[in-house]
Amino acid sequence: MTDERYHFDDDGSSYNANNAAEHLVRYHAVRELCAGKRVLDVACGEGYGSYLLASWGAERVVGIDVATNAIDVAQRIFAHPNVTYLAGDACRLSDILGEGATFDLVVSFETIEHVADVEGLLRGLAFCRAPGGTIVISCPNDHAGLETNPFHLRTYTLEEFQQTTTAVLGPASEWRLGAPLQGQVLYDLGTPVFEHASGGPESPMMRWKDVSRTVMIPAQPDIAPEAGTCRFYLGSWGVPCGTRVVVAAMSYPAFVGPWREAQFLNAEIGAAVRSLPASDAHESSAADLPPASVADLHRRIASQASRHAAEIAGLQAEAGGLRDEIGALRVAADAAEVLRRDLVDRLRVCSAKVEESEEALTRLREERTEQDEQLADLRRRAIVYIRQGKELAADLAMARQENARLGAEVDHWQAVRASRSYRTINIYTGAYNLPIVGHCLRWLRRGAGRAARAVRRRVDS
Repeated sequence: MTDERYHFDDDGSSYNANNAAEHLVRYHAVRELCAGKRVLDVACGEGYGSYLLASWGAERVVGIDVATNAIDVAQRIFAHPNVTYLAGDACRLSDILGEGATFDLVVSFETIEHVADVEGLLRGLAFCRAPGGTIVISCPNDHAGLETNPFHLRTYTLEEFQQTTTAVLGPASEWRLGAPLQGQVLYDLGTPVFEHASGGPESPMMRWKDVSRTVMIPAQPDIAPEAGTCRFYLGSWGVPCGTRVVVAAMSYPAFVGPWREAQFLNAEIGAAVRSLPASDAHESSAADLPPASVADLHRRIASQASRHAAEIAGLQAEAGGLRDEIGALRVAADAAEVLRRDLVDRLRVCSAKVEESEEALTRLREERTEQDEQLADLRRRAIVYIRQGKELAADLAMARQENARLGAEVDHWQAVRASRSYRTINIYTGAYNLPIVGHCLRWLRRGAGRAARAVRRRVDS
């Protein structure tokens, strides 16, 4: 059984050529269909296929996978300017991409066996296909394997795969079978494709090289693949994919080792049969054994077969229980994913509200700062006004004092004006202004002045 996802986030030590070829041949099937096209890669894993589609000339590639850790690896290792990686459920493509998203080429490899809502997956693929576009889907043949895959919710025969997909997508343009190969290759000694490399984008899987002059000969009848014994099925709706071959060379001892082990086991079985009780006449074989020995051998074989059947039934029951548990876990995981998305949405709303609150708080702080500045300015003005008020009060007090003094002087002069002396002076002043009397008065005043000065000189002498 191959791994459910091809991992690149390591040092390349886990590289398996057969596993890599199986993963790579499915993308090479659409290599000639993606140039200049908008491509949707559903269940893209760690992104190597989306990266290849973009490097083969796709105008735009969107890779979607339900595993967020795989998307993280894809964004880190297989980033490409024409590729966008999104985390989401393959059965809810319209929620992820929006109502108007359409693509010229839609691929979904080894996905249908993992989902419970198969019809939802297929309807989503059909919804995303643009008019005249192509859909390519593959599905593993678990019935040909020697063990049960715990990650698969359902197994499909070719007929079941065809019925399930055509019920939603309509008749397919072609059906193909994927199978391993055996044969020989003649290669140059220095061909880099056969050299080991590190992990990530430098993985040997990503260092493939186109080769030509390849021929296929008929397989041996006893090991020829067919619908029931192939590795996987592939169907396309639109442009056919055609035959694709992805191979890797191996050493001759590694190639013949399983065959030699099979020969050794056959020899051991023969020796075990020959060790059974035989007649005296000749060496034992199943045909030459006495009836009693043959019956005993049959009973022993039947007993072992019954025991093996019981063990197989027990293992199958245990596998069924594990499938039920896995199904329950997947349901719980789906519920947890729905809860996670709801919590993410709520967190997004809360974050938006927090941002709004922080913006409002910032505005309030700015307004508070502005108000504080205005208050400080008002306080400074108030201090100035108070100082000016005190000065004005002092000036007013002085003005009141001056007014009182002036009032007192006015009262004094009013009293003077009311006195007989003031009236006398006024009379003399009026007389001074008369032509004759004034002349006489001025002459008398001058004479009196001269007499007073003469008297003062006498006194002083």
